[in-house]
Amino acid sequence: MNAQHKLAYQAIETLSVDHHGAQAFLLRELGLSRQAFHQWRHHQVTDWEQQEEQLKAKITWYFDQHRQRIGAGKMTIYLNHDVEIDFEVPFKRVKRLMSALHLKCQ
Repeated sequence: MNAQHKLAYQAIETLSVDHHGAQAFLLRELGLSRQAFHQWRHHQVTDWEQQEEQLKAKITWYFDQHRQRIGAGKMTIYLNHDVEIDFEVPFKRVKRLMSALHLKCQ
């Protein structure tokens, strides 16, 4: 699921609260299935997604602490030695998350 679908689902959820039938109409107009919408509504956060959010917060924190002068290699070392993170963090994962957050060593 891409970010556009998530935004559309959030908009449909907020708009369809007050109007009867608005949900079906909006889904039809946007070309989205009701099944996908209901799967999105009842989605439970997985362990991987929780780890991703925790890593994104830590990466942003370390990046700001080092005044944007830390790359993925050193970031991996810091994350693997962090007490709050109780799982192994590979270099590729850190690199992918840093690029997703648009963080680049200066």
